[in-house]
Amino acid sequence: MRMLTPLLRRAFREREYVAVYVEGPDRPIPRKFGDNQGGWPVRVGITSSWTDKVTKESNRHTPYHWQGCLFRVWTEGKHNAHRLKAAIERLIQSRAEHIKMNWLDLGHELDLDIFEFECHDVGKRQGIKCWDDEGLVMRLRRQTDASIQRLLDPFS
Repeated sequence: MRMLTPLLRRAFREREYVAVYVEGPDRPIPRKFGDNQGGWPVRVGITSSWTDKVTKESNRHTPYHWQGCLFRVWTEGKHNAHRLKAAIERLIQSRAEHIKMNWLDLGHELDLDIFEFECHDVGKRQGIKCWDDEGLVMRLRRQTDASIQRLLDPFS
């Protein structure tokens, strides 16, 4: 995840961009002693911070493996974020085993890249515009470029 320039940070704050994140370990982990396949526990949340605060908090509680934000799906507005979160949770629940609290096991055969694509796709099928981190940066750049152009040439 990259840092935003001051101009991009301003554009980020001007619009209400909110992300639905999927948190978990970066690989399957054993469910019990002797488990050779393991499980892939994940949970879903919402953040409006560009800085990854999820990984810092999540990773400090797991001494033997990395755990944190696997990916984020950005959208505009809290309402869209809550709709997207519900849609992603339905997607996960359709194929996952409930572990405890709000953790779900997606199984050891999870392909994280395909799963991220599916999360974006489920949002688009709900009519929600969504972007990954890089896509949001490109959108912010287009917005700032257009704003600068309007300032430089107000009569066009």
